[in-house]
Amino acid sequence: MGYGWPILSPEDVIEKISGTDGVMRIDRYDLISHMGEDITEEVAEAYIRYFGDKIDEDSDVDEWLLNSRAYEDHIEALEAEALEDSIYGSYEDQNRLRLSDVL
Repeated sequence: MGYGWPILSPEDVIEKISGTDGVMRIDRYDLISHMGEDITEEVAEAYIRYFGDKIDEDSDVDEWLLNSRAYEDHIEALEAEALEDSIYGSYEDQNRLRLSDVL
């Protein structure tokens, strides 16, 4: 299925495909040169940038995002943060005031 609209940024693509099922890849087709370009990774990076705080390993994401490098990097960063928190404690735990700090 295809849509025709001027693409100004990856955010425009996210707005158009949000809520659609079965999107596996996102292509930009140039009508002048009749060339297609896969922009799935660019859109995935923008998607992670805007919605990354709501996405974790248990999130139900579309296949185009699931297969992207940006999603893999995001999940790896979440795992590294969880590991660091388990070793050193979270930022909040490390910077919590104790009674001895106040007195």
